[in-house]
Amino acid sequence: MSVAPNHVPTAPRYPLRTRRGRVTLQHVTRHVTGRTTIAVAADSRFVYPALLALLTAHEHCLSADANYLFLGISLQHAEADVVRSTLAEHRLEPGLQELAPERLAGLPTEGHLAPSAFARLFLPEISSESGAGRTLYIDSDTLTIANIGELAALPLPPGMVCGAVPAVQMETWGHPNAGLSGLLPPGIDRAYLNSGVMLIDNRAWADEQVSRRVVQAVHNRRIDLPCADQGWLNVVLAEKWCGMPTRFNYQLASRLFMRVGPLTLHPKRWSLEAVRPNRDASILHFVGPRKPWMDDAWPSAFVDQYRRAWRHYLGTPTWPRRSLPAWLWRRLRG
Repeated sequence: MSVAPNHVPTAPRYPLRTRRGRVTLQHVTRHVTGRTTIAVAADSRFVYPALLALLTAHEHCLSADANYLFLGISLQHAEADVVRSTLAEHRLEPGLQELAPERLAGLPTEGHLAPSAFARLFLPEISSESGAGRTLYIDSDTLTIANIGELAALPLPPGMVCGAVPAVQMETWGHPNAGLSGLLPPGIDRAYLNSGVMLIDNRAWADEQVSRRVVQAVHNRRIDLPCADQGWLNVVLAEKWCGMPTRFNYQLASRLFMRVGPLTLHPKRWSLEAVRPNRDASILHFVGPRKPWMDDAWPSAFVDQYRRAWRHYLGTPTWPRRSLPAWLWRRLRG
């Protein structure tokens, strides 16, 4: 994708334009082959959030031909039993599969993003083994709150490996936190994808050898990129991904939304708590290290919504309800 100097692009969106004219969804539906696997990947730290992500995706995937995969990484026997029984209760197949530890050999395994972040690289291959043509990957820190059947059935334009939504905190490669500006030609910038929700064409992923190339780049890295595999996915998929509607990856930086009584405080505006998130979002994505299941999560209408869903699907735990002043006082006291 070439752009004019000083022009910051957005990700390609539907419909696209080609030399032969306008490409519409009708023109590309023939490229949708097989069913879609909706998948999560988690190690022991994220077992219950990943279950919640998968269960809420299942509830809201209306009229879509989909199956459901939980990719486990070094789970304890008790944790694996919980996953199997929960997925069986909801009749989600193929259910739990465990990733062989050697697949992650030599990859970073520290930090809140790994190793499950790298495990997702192998999901299209595993999904293909069950006959699925596409994989809808969703992060463990997501909550589906509205219909995603449209997303699961969304056709990708020819030549595209996956669909994604640009990152809200690093919208382009040129952003200082992206660490990619040194890889760009002068005067050129690219949209920076957030890999928390990706709709993947399994065959195209294999043809482009995305997993191998990302793993090789991490092993041979000349520069360190943030966010585990996300930075290298941006490099490998530079011209091979297209934009999806923002509502399918509605990214919530925890510090941006604070609940004050009946209001939700945003740095740019005051707004009633009411229904806006449900109108504008199908998948809530809680980006950043402070997650809604943690005791020190920011008081927020979105955190409240997440915890209600947790109690509904998973039962305990019960979090203390704190006002913003009480939360700030607790943080100040350490």
